[in-house]
Amino acid sequence: MRTLPLLLVLACLLPASVAAANTSHEGWPAINGILLMNKSDGSRPLDARPGQDPFGGLDEDYSCDGVHLRGACQRRFVRRGDRRVVSSRTGHNELLGGHGSDTIYAGPWGDVLWGDYKPSGQGTSQSDRLYGGAGRDFIYASHGWNLIEAGAGNDWIKAHFGRGVVDCGPGIDTLYISRRAQKHYRIRGCERVSHKTLGY
Repeated sequence: MRTLPLLLVLACLLPASVAAANTSHEGWPAINGILLMNKSDGSRPLDARPGQDPFGGLDEDYSCDGVHLRGACQRRFVRRGDRRVVSSRTGHNELLGGHGSDTIYAGPWGDVLWGDYKPSGQGTSQSDRLYGGAGRDFIYASHGWNLIEAGAGNDWIKAHFGRGVVDCGPGIDTLYISRRAQKHYRIRGCERVSHKTLGY
């Protein structure tokens, strides 16, 4: 009978821990472009720039998530010679790095970029390079080393963890960063720096 109360306590704690891993999507654009992710924690590039190979030539299967051969993202690729590139069709993209060392390029219309989208198990040894585009991007640092170049647009950057460099670039940009993490980043060109931990 003692195991029943223990199981009830654990069941109550589980939703709280899952909720803590979630982040606000307030202000995000509607994701109507491509969803690319490194689900298997590889280090293939993710690139939403029109005319570019979405995986830097490192994935001949053009898998949207690095696991499945077919996916909705492939409808946004066009053939160029013997390879595929991102079309010039307007759209907001979501580009999700995993536990590997990722290099991610936003498209020009405003995208969502994650150095490591996974809610748990994030290591500190990964090195991620996140490049925003001309639009308003939402960029999330990983727990490892990050180079974030937000580019033009009124960007929103969240770096509550990790270390590295944040260059907000042109535009009226907001950097959300914890006081502890701020000691481990070089920060340039951010018009607003906030220590809030939740929300938009």
